[in-house]
Amino acid sequence: MYDGPIIKHTDDSAPAQAPDNGSYTAPTAYAPFPEKDGGGSNSRKYGPIERRGIDIEISSPVDDVETLFRRTHLTAQFHAENRDFWKDISAYANDGGKLYDEVVLNLCEEKLALEGINPVELDIPERRLKALFLRLARGQNGTELHAYLFDPHSVDSVVYTLLGYEGPDDVPSYNVLQREFRELSEGNDVDLDAFEDAVTRTVYAAYRAGVVPPDAIKESYSFDAVAPPLNERSVTRETKKEELRNWVRLLLDQTTDPLTFGRTTGKVDHDMRAFIGALATSALFDCGLEQMKDVCDWDYPRENIPSGGWLHNYVPERVPSEYDLGDFTPDADHASVPRIDAQFDAVHTRTLALAKEFGFWSRSDPLNIGADMFRIDWTGDSLETTIGRPPKADNDAVTEEWTFLIAGGIDTESRFVLGGRLVPALDDYPTALDEILSNAFDTVDIDSIFIDSENASGELIETVRRFAGDDWVISAPDHNIIKGLRRLTPSNYVGFAQDVKWNTEPKPNVVTYPYDSDDPDLIEIDPEKVLIDEIRHEKDGEKVAIPLATEDERDTTVQGSLVPDDSIPMLTESFSDVAAEDGTGINKHKLHATYLTDRSLRDRSGAGVRYQYIQRWAIEPTINQIVNNFMPHIKSKDDRQRLYGMHIAILFYNWHTLINRCLSPRGLRLDVTHTQLLQAIRNVAFESSDYDAFWSK
Repeated sequence: MYDGPIIKHTDDSAPAQAPDNGSYTAPTAYAPFPEKDGGGSNSRKYGPIERRGIDIEISSPVDDVETLFRRTHLTAQFHAENRDFWKDISAYANDGGKLYDEVVLNLCEEKLALEGINPVELDIPERRLKALFLRLARGQNGTELHAYLFDPHSVDSVVYTLLGYEGPDDVPSYNVLQREFRELSEGNDVDLDAFEDAVTRTVYAAYRAGVVPPDAIKESYSFDAVAPPLNERSVTRETKKEELRNWVRLLLDQTTDPLTFGRTTGKVDHDMRAFIGALATSALFDCGLEQMKDVCDWDYPRENIPSGGWLHNYVPERVPSEYDLGDFTPDADHASVPRIDAQFDAVHTRTLALAKEFGFWSRSDPLNIGADMFRIDWTGDSLETTIGRPPKADNDAVTEEWTFLIAGGIDTESRFVLGGRLVPALDDYPTALDEILSNAFDTVDIDSIFIDSENASGELIETVRRFAGDDWVISAPDHNIIKGLRRLTPSNYVGFAQDVKWNTEPKPNVVTYPYDSDDPDLIEIDPEKVLIDEIRHEKDGEKVAIPLATEDERDTTVQGSLVPDDSIPMLTESFSDVAAEDGTGINKHKLHATYLTDRSLRDRSGAGVRYQYIQRWAIEPTINQIVNNFMPHIKSKDDRQRLYGMHIAILFYNWHTLINRCLSPRGLRLDVTHTQLLQAIRNVAFESSDYDAFWSK
């Protein structure tokens, strides 16, 4: 069992003797997370899901009883907390009998009034109406009710008085009550649906207060099924669907306000929510926006769905100047609309701030960040914002690619993407990463940064230092100095070289780590011993003489004087004949991984560098989900539309990550697929709802 958050409830229509007049506070308890169909438990995959979420505060009475059904699991938690309260204040046992009847009948008139029913105005005598009310509240049929009311062991004088009878002899016959129930069922005097809703309100109020109902009621309302500790398998499908819609409403409300086209409501046929729904539909069905109305009008009113040309017409032009989102007004000039990157930077920051509020990271528990690029093929003419590549085959028509950079968390529990950029040229990588990290820096607590070898420039190293200090690792590209260090590293040894020349100051360190090794030893290599010219033309895996520099041949351009540390043995001091050691003399590209870092192995583990870097691969499935699950179908040559599509895919991905890793707004642990989320987005976006006024900008 896992403890969840404290939940609170206020009730303006609670039972007369309810705990704290209906102001309940209850702890929550959860069973192990349900296993996925087909086996394999997700119980702790994402960590303490029950501890992450927003404060849950609910109130009664509600506008409609559907709301009560959707929060039955919370009602069960309050019931468990309040059940023992009645032992000290009631003369009746809390067993579904007299105490329950008394509470139900005391609430009867108030709950009927909530449904617009006044017993005084009806043709049916009020006491017969109350008897029928009790029948439904107990889950009885006519025979059971009649037998119950005529049993003095079940009903005492207080209950008879509340019904309006002096005793069992005063209760009408079975036929009379049945006739009244038929009249009620036919709706001649009372709307039966409203009457039943009043009963439902009463049952929930009593149960929430800790009053035990009859077994028939517990079964028909599924109270026992969701009793704590909560197992979500017992929660109804409709409740889970509504909770996912609640998530979407919350996230639309809390994260997307910075998105704007800079047009007044009169100039735009739809609100921003509808456009987000159109992009979600495009990702869901892999269809172009021009097909949107014909795809969606099977399920939603056609007038609620944007036409196909809006993205081209509304997305703002790229402008070079920065723009303060705080200065924006709906009737601002189109030219002053914030850049796409600026808008989505604000959106992503809001999403990340929400995740931080839910407890996904903190100063004492910061994030490990991975960065990587991904590419989308472009078969058109070369553009300023695409990057060329050689064809992969003679008949390969793709010679250009849209190239994007993202940075995001690589820990399983918190794989949120901090942001993304379109990269028109590979030299833009450091600047793009700097923009992403700068935007998230005040919101996200960063521990370490891990990057692959595609870009390992001095400028990139300086960028990651600004955000992670010395706690960064970049896979080293196959430069000559790296080849030399690998060749000098014996098999089953971790090589460590300080202050390797790399077009940046201070110079970084290099770690070489054997791919297949059992507890390798650590050895320090002096990079001055590497003669670059000797290895410039070697082939990978080729065994050559080891070019160790003599004192006269030391390459002083590589570094200054090495300051050795007795805690790490030096290569040349440990082996009298380095060339004779197993694995030396070979550029072991497939045997040793090599990393640039500011970490020192004098106080850190070489295995820590290696295995934390391996965790960077978590960014790969993140990219896969962004591209294949959440990217809208946009094939335009317009870089603005491509950029918009990337950012919206990141937004959907982050929503999905959040939803599956913390409690829903009403305290459920959901496990939804990307298709379910996209369906929920379009459902909320295209159906008429009370949220239209909020989204009127």
